[in-house]
Amino acid sequence: MIKKIGHSKISSFFLFIGLFLWLFTNGGIVNWAVGLLLIILFMMIEKISLRRKSIVESVVLLALMLFALLRFEIFLRMDVSSLQADAVIGNTAKYILCIGVWLALRSIIKHEKAILLKSLIRPLLIINVVFFYTQFIVKLVTNFYIDAAKYIVGEESRYQGILNNGNGIGSFRATGFYVEPSNYFFTVLILSILLLLIYEFKSCKKLIIITILSMFLTLSTAAFFIGALYVGYIFYIQKVSWKFYVVITIITLPILIFSFSNIGLLYERQIERTQGNSGNMRMALLEEVYDRDSDHILTNYGLFAIDRKLFNLTYNFGGVSREVASINDSGLFIAMWAKFGLLGVLYFMILCLLQRKRSIMNLIFFLIISLTKVHLFTPVFILYLVVSLGKENFIKNSSNYIQEDITFAPLQITQTLNSNRA
Repeated sequence: MIKKIGHSKISSFFLFIGLFLWLFTNGGIVNWAVGLLLIILFMMIEKISLRRKSIVESVVLLALMLFALLRFEIFLRMDVSSLQADAVIGNTAKYILCIGVWLALRSIIKHEKAILLKSLIRPLLIINVVFFYTQFIVKLVTNFYIDAAKYIVGEESRYQGILNNGNGIGSFRATGFYVEPSNYFFTVLILSILLLLIYEFKSCKKLIIITILSMFLTLSTAAFFIGALYVGYIFYIQKVSWKFYVVITIITLPILIFSFSNIGLLYERQIERTQGNSGNMRMALLEEVYDRDSDHILTNYGLFAIDRKLFNLTYNFGGVSREVASINDSGLFIAMWAKFGLLGVLYFMILCLLQRKRSIMNLIFFLIISLTKVHLFTPVFILYLVVSLGKENFIKNSSNYIQEDITFAPLQITQTLNSNRA
C-alpha cells in the first residue's frame, strides 16, 4: 500500500506541475511543451489510455488546422505582412501543442482519475493567490518587487503603477507569477470559477473571497469592471447572507483606511483609462472589425493571420503607439470575430451553446471569462473548456477515488494507511 501511495504521489506531482506550467500565456511555448510532457508522464504512470472520442476530436482539429495552413500558404501569404508570414512555423507548433493539450485533458477527464485533476484546481489557485499577496506585501513594505515572470517565462513583469506616489498602493500593480496584472486576473478568475463549478460555494468561500480581493488589488481596469460582474453574479446565485458582506467589509476596511487618500484618485484614473485613450482604442478596434472589406467579412484570414490593415493598426512597431487596441483587448468574442470573420461569431455561439447545455451558470461564467484578455489558443483556456464541460465525470467518479488519489496532503495519506492497518 505504501508503494502504491508513493507511486500515486509522483504522478500527482507531475500533473500539478504540468497544469501549473499551462497557466502561463507569455514567454513562448516552452512552458507548454514541458507541461505537456509532464502530463504525458502522468498518464503513463497511471496507465490512462487515449480515448477514442478524444482521438477523433483531435484528428478533426488537426485536419482543420492543416486546412487553414494550406489555405494560408496557397492563397493568403502574399497578402499579409512579413511578420505574420514569418510567424507561421511558430504558430503551427503552438496549435499542435494546443491539440495535444486537448487530447490529453479530454482523455483524463473521461477516466476515473478525473477526480485527481479536479482536486488540483484548489492548490493551483492557492499557490497563485498566496504568491500574489506575498509579492504585494513585500513590495509595499520593502519596495522590492519579486519578479517571478522574469525567471519563469524570461520576460520582465510590467508592474508599473497608476499613481506616482512613492511606494504606496497605486504606485505598482502586482502581477503574481505573470507578466501583466491582467494575466493574473483572468488566470485566477478561471481557476476560481472552476472551483465554484466543482465544489459548493460554502466549501471554498474563504478562498474565493481572498481571490476576489486580490483581483481588485491588481488595479487592472478589467478587474474593476469584470470583477464587479463576477462578484455580483456570485451574490445572485448563492443568495449570500449579510454575514458574507460583513466578512468582506472587515477584510477590505484596513486596506481602504491605509490608502484612503488614494482611493478617489485611483478610481478617477480607472475611469479616465476606460473613457480616454484605452476606451477609444477598443472602440476603434470594434469599428475596424465591423467595417472591414467585404471579402474579409465571412472568414477573414483565419488561424495564421489577420488582414494587413488591421494588423498594421493593432501592432506596436518599434514602440510607436498603436492606433487601435490589440484583437484580444476587447474580449474573446471580438477576438474571434476579428480573426475568423462571421465564422468566428458562429464558433463563439457554439461555445456558448455547449456551456448552456450544462447549465445557465456555466454559460454566465463563460461569458464573464470571455470579457477578459484570455486567448482562445492557450492551455489555460482549454483547461477551462474541458473541465467546465466535463463536470459530470467528477460527480460520477468522485466517490470512489478521492481517498486513493489525492495524495498532496500528508494527513490524507496517514488516514489511508491507518484505515488499511485497521
